[in-house]
Amino acid sequence: MIGFLIKKAFFDTWDNLFKLLLFNLMSIPSLLIAYLGLKLIPSILILGILVIFLAAVLLVIHQGTVFYFLKEIGDNQSVSVKDYFKYLKKDLGIKIKFGISLSIFLVIATTSIGYYLSGKGMVTILPLAFVFWFLVLTLMATMMFFPIKIRLEGSFIKVIKKCFIILFDNFFTGIIISIYVLLLAVLSIPSLGLIFPGLSAIGCVVDTMVHLYELKYDYLDKNPDSNRKKIPWVELTYELNENIGPRSLKSMIFPWKD
Repeated sequence: MIGFLIKKAFFDTWDNLFKLLLFNLMSIPSLLIAYLGLKLIPSILILGILVIFLAAVLLVIHQGTVFYFLKEIGDNQSVSVKDYFKYLKKDLGIKIKFGISLSIFLVIATTSIGYYLSGKGMVTILPLAFVFWFLVLTLMATMMFFPIKIRLEGSFIKVIKKCFIILFDNFFTGIIISIYVLLLAVLSIPSLGLIFPGLSAIGCVVDTMVHLYELKYDYLDKNPDSNRKKIPWVELTYELNENIGPRSLKSMIFPWKD
């Protein structure tokens, strides 16, 4: 399942390379606002922090919008960048709420980690470990927020709950994909995520993961007596694999010559 997940996400990214690149470049306004916030911090600390906070929320809203396109790409549908504002308005309230909640959580968690790291003695190790791993697990779960909202639906609180339930129900897969996502994030640092992989390619991986979970839970709903540890992934992903088709290096670079 993990091998197919990475394969599908790669080819979905490759087949929509320029559109995903454009989505990455569309995060430039958020980065510029964040840069402005950093410049303001030495002179007006509170204002600088608020500006950075705004940039983070705007980036989350943008990425939440991109996930609608990634869902269509994952479902083998054609996408048009012209639909951006249509998807931007969709569930905008939840995007804002999630962006604010995530930003506040990250501020509290990172500030707590900094506080405990500055402490002395063994007494700070336990709370430091607790906050650190709570942060890691929360990021592992909530990176699925938008794909779960779009594919499985639900209110804000219900989607948050589903994030954690699905993470712990597929914990090994969650760890492997989180490591893969972290690797892609590190590779994105030199270009500030504006080229590749960037948030769009990372989002493609996460959406593909949730898409496969969706297939899994649909199968379990229809076959309640089946073994949860023996999911027939070959059967469930047959159509998706057929859509990918056989690929060669020549057909990837020169598809019109295939």
